Amino acid sequence: MNRTFHDYLGVGSLLACVAGIVNAVGFIGFGGFVTHVSGNATRAAVEYSEGHFLIASVFLVGILFFVSGALTTTLLLRGHSIESSKASFGIPVLIEAALIGLVAWFGSRHVAAGQTLEIYRIRDTWYLNALTFAMGMQNAIIRQASGIIVRTTHMTGIVTDLGIALGTVISRLSSEVLKNPSGFMRRDGRETFDSGVKDRFSEIFRRFHLERFFLHISLLFSFLCGAALGTFGYLSFGLRILLGPLFVLAGLGLFEMVVWNKRRAVRG
Repeated sequence: MNRTFHDYLGVGSLLACVAGIVNAVGFIGFGGFVTHVSGNATRAAVEYSEGHFLIASVFLVGILFFVSGALTTTLLLRGHSIESSKASFGIPVLIEAALIGLVAWFGSRHVAAGQTLEIYRIRDTWYLNALTFAMGMQNAIIRQASGIIVRTTHMTGIVTDLGIALGTVISRLSSEVLKNPSGFMRRDGRETFDSGVKDRFSEIFRRFHLERFFLHISLLFSFLCGAALGTFGYLSFGLRILLGPLFVLAGLGLFEMVVWNKRRAVRG
């Protein structure tokens, strides 16, 4: 019972949506990103240059928490990707859910809906770092699937891959048309390709990896939807909006553990 493309699509989309929600909460509530480190690295440098050393240190420590989260997942998966029959992502997802649940539970008792927190306070720094650690864990869960590098917490690589894929196809299609413009002709008022050109175009689209392209589109759309939900949810419910990702992750983790046990039973 190997994982299929639909497994990666479903799990990846759910995790990307969760990341969008959590990142929106981190940005609106704390003024910091929790799903990637580039923004926080820049923020740390800016704050340091302005003499705000405490704030700069908060964002630098956040980078360490993200790395620690990814490290934790890698240790739990024993260095394997989830494509390996030896790996199950159930435990990392459940730990991630627990961290987000703790932030939602304690934060909702102190933070009003839409309130911007002061990360000078140790309590609020804990909230931010706990979410960052959880996202670091998540980002390492599906690091590779079917030869694809998959990231669910930040979209820079996803958008870059989409641009490269589209640019490659457009370049190769244009090259084929320029090399053999006579291959494109009209027959009975209809535009058709001769067999040679059609075969080469089919080969281009075969190399395009349509499933991979669709997976990246789905991840991007899910992240954007999650960011919108997180924004409206935080403004309306405060940190209680994180209960949504908590239930999604808990359900996903438990489901994975059940499926994993079935796989182990089949393997004997």
